[in-house]
Amino acid sequence: MLKKIKSIFVVEDANATASKQVTPSSDREDSPSINVPSSSGTLSSAGNVTSEIPDNSGPNKFLAILAQVIEKNNQPGFDYFEFRQSLINLSKLSMDEATKYKSAYAAAQSMNVSPTALITSAQGYLQLLNDEGKKFAQAEQNQRTKVAEDRKTEMKQIAIDIKNKQDMVAKLQTEISQLSKNLEDRKTETANLAAKLESTKVAFENAMRSISGQINDDIQKMNQYLK
Repeated sequence: MLKKIKSIFVVEDANATASKQVTPSSDREDSPSINVPSSSGTLSSAGNVTSEIPDNSGPNKFLAILAQVIEKNNQPGFDYFEFRQSLINLSKLSMDEATKYKSAYAAAQSMNVSPTALITSAQGYLQLLNDEGKKFAQAEQNQRTKVAEDRKTEMKQIAIDIKNKQDMVAKLQTEISQLSKNLEDRKTETANLAAKLESTKVAFENAMRSISGQINDDIQKMNQYLK
């Protein structure tokens, strides 16, 4: 059914049209009564088909979506939808445009459908498509807003992470500088201590030699003089 509806509104070329047989609307029961769709009536009762933008969407995807909207809102009886179907069928025949439209209207006229009713129903379908266009525009804007907000939040968090890392690096650099200073201080203290120890050693050895020399001199003299 969906493929048939798409074929009613999309005609690729004359040869393609001639090769595709469009099944008349006899596959559903038609009633002589006419329920003309309107923007405030049944047309708006369909679900918001375009409330979300489909992934990997393209012309064929949207044709399917809009055809589905029209299918859900196709009214019982003969209205613009059936009239359009008749036009497609007549397009296979060689006739001028005026004759084609008049011939298509003949079926509607047999069911007491006036041109005004056909035009009104066509305007109803057009209003339906306009409503879907507004829904799509809103969905597209909502998606843009969501993506923008999500990216904004992500970028803010990344900026915070960068600042935290920079602070960590600065702190580490400060600690490294302090440790480097401590190392140099320890090196200087070690060198000073070594020099001091060497000086103390020399002074001690000099004192030892001085006192030892005096004692040895006294021992020598006592051996000499105390007999």
